[in-house]
Amino acid sequence: MKKQLRALLAVLGALAVLVVGAAAAQAYPGPTFKLSVSKHVVVGGNPFTAEVTANVSCTQWRIWFQDQTATVSDASSGSHSFSTPVVHKRKHDVVHAQCTFDASAGASGTAMRVVAAKSPVLSQKVTILPRKNGNGNGNGNGNGNGS
Repeated sequence: MKKQLRALLAVLGALAVLVVGAAAAQAYPGPTFKLSVSKHVVVGGNPFTAEVTANVSCTQWRIWFQDQTATVSDASSGSHSFSTPVVHKRKHDVVHAQCTFDASAGASGTAMRVVAAKSPVLSQKVTILPRKNGNGNGNGNGNGNGS
């Protein structure tokens, strides 16, 4: 009988630890990061905007597209406008972003030390389309070849 009671108490204790641990995990969610773009499809030569957000303050956001790179410092969000090249056929490319943040933020204890961490590299696909109707220098009359 004592063995059964001990086993029952051990099981109940384990369940209590699981419940308390799950509640604590919900109270302190891990860092989350998001990259979005204003346009997933853009006509070449026109810009699009990439926007980044996190539930932590990033010591630095790095956002890059082709050979263009932007940084946003000490912020949980930011944005940057990127130019796209003029293309003659449909092209797919990717904009990327990464957050560097203090992973020790919110840790308990008296001996706090900064632990730099990086988010996973975030990616969003962008499709670049060729311009229609000639060289794109149109005057509005529809032929695309005006000046």
